[in-house]
Amino acid sequence: MLMKRLIPSLAIILAGSFAARAATPQQMEQARSAAYSLCLRYMNNGSGYLDEGKTPSTTAELEHRIKDHKKEENNLSRLKAIPIPPESEYASWDKGTFDRFWTVTFMDKTPSFDGKSECRGKIARKVSAIKVTVAEPVKAEPAPAPEEAAPAPEEQPKDEEVKPEEGTNADAVVAAAPANEIVTDSVITSGPEGPANTERQSNDSGNTVSIIVLAILVLVVVGLVAYALNVMRKNKEPQESPRRRREPAQRSSTPVSIVDESDESAFASYASPEPDDNRDAEIAALRAEVERLRKQTGRNDARYTPGSARQRQPRVIYLARANSQGMFTRADATYNMGNSIFKLVTTDGVSGTYQVIEDPAVFELALMMPTDYLENACTGRNLQLSQGASVIINEAAGTAVFDQGRWRVTRKAQIRYSR
Repeated sequence: MLMKRLIPSLAIILAGSFAARAATPQQMEQARSAAYSLCLRYMNNGSGYLDEGKTPSTTAELEHRIKDHKKEENNLSRLKAIPIPPESEYASWDKGTFDRFWTVTFMDKTPSFDGKSECRGKIARKVSAIKVTVAEPVKAEPAPAPEEAAPAPEEQPKDEEVKPEEGTNADAVVAAAPANEIVTDSVITSGPEGPANTERQSNDSGNTVSIIVLAILVLVVVGLVAYALNVMRKNKEPQESPRRRREPAQRSSTPVSIVDESDESAFASYASPEPDDNRDAEIAALRAEVERLRKQTGRNDARYTPGSARQRQPRVIYLARANSQGMFTRADATYNMGNSIFKLVTTDGVSGTYQVIEDPAVFELALMMPTDYLENACTGRNLQLSQGASVIINEAAGTAVFDQGRWRVTRKAQIRYSR
């Protein structure tokens, strides 16, 4: 019963909601003459006469005022070349679409000239003052309700107050209706080919491209940060145990010599800043034993030298980078990933020859920062230019001596890069 009562009211509300704000040819002509006049004024600073008197309301009046000015006539022809929608299209425009065409679509198609932004603002003020005609709402005849369905007067719901009386303004009727029953002016905007929709599609495309570029930049930054953290982690990885130090050497393609770690004469200053009394006592005892054996064999004239071939076998020491004074900053008995850069071979523990460790992991670390890892211990052509290189080739071994508890460069190694 309630729905049957509301049918006439809904018919009137829907009819009022379709009351279109339609732009007339007179209003389009008024806006066009204002836009032409202001554009001509800014396109030629010498057209100050256009500021005199009232703004032309038609293009014919504007043409009459610039009759004897050839430059303005040429510029007017360029403005006229900008297409204006036909009446069949702008007749359905509301006030927003009307203003947007003249301040955005039309101005975007005009030639470039000084003060274009200021001109656009003045055109917007002129066009906003033009009132777009509001069509009268179509009054719908209420549908007659069946006689047998008429409810008693006391059963009429309060919702009947929604029905407007004759003469009520259409906008007020639409405002009284629920939000889900109102058809807004956006329904009457131009179709897919209209200027408003074209502008919206252009903005959407620009936003999509910006989002894609931003996403690519974020991925690049994340990748660089991850790479830097990985390199720092490798360089600062703690040395937990001798067994852990041996594992990278076993996986490496470089052969590793196993030495007696109890003999620390070549690594004493790197391992501890304090002197080792037990080591000195052990060395003294060994020298005494050697002298005793020589006396027993009758070779008292023989003299002990640290470099004697019978005293020591060739041994390998793994060195880190050298500082600016040519001192190697670290020495290890086994390969230490992230620290070991050079392999030194010595037979007396006092002097030896060294070269870059032939291992891909060492190449990658050294080539990443050649100035820090290679330049103080190596010589070669363009060592700083390591971009694109992946292999370090040893051309001549360098020499080093054990001086004041540390290995020191006496002659730099000769190297070159290869891709």
